[in-house]
Amino acid sequence: MIIRIMGHGQINLADDFAADLTDIDNTLIQAVNADDATRFTAALERLHEIIGQHGKALPAGYLGSSGMIVPEPGTTLDEAHRMLAHGDLSLPGTEGASR
Repeated sequence: MIIRIMGHGQINLADDFAADLTDIDNTLIQAVNADDATRFTAALERLHEIIGQHGKALPAGYLGSSGMIVPEPGTTLDEAHRMLAHGDLSLPGTEGASR
């Protein structure tokens, strides 16, 4: 699975991690919808931990499609709300999520 980290390029991550990423994605959606910054930050950190430990960076010139686009490490819940409202980020179940 190819993952694009906003502002940081693309990572190839084995499909073995798909279930973990789905669980974390669901937690991120719930945190955004509940406006829970603590839960959002913990889930995003866990997501980047998995990507960093198990993923392999793709060359800068790689132009393939991504199966997942994630905010860069350290993104706050307020920043995520702004990205969602602007259309820079899309999380299923968060349509219309804006601040």
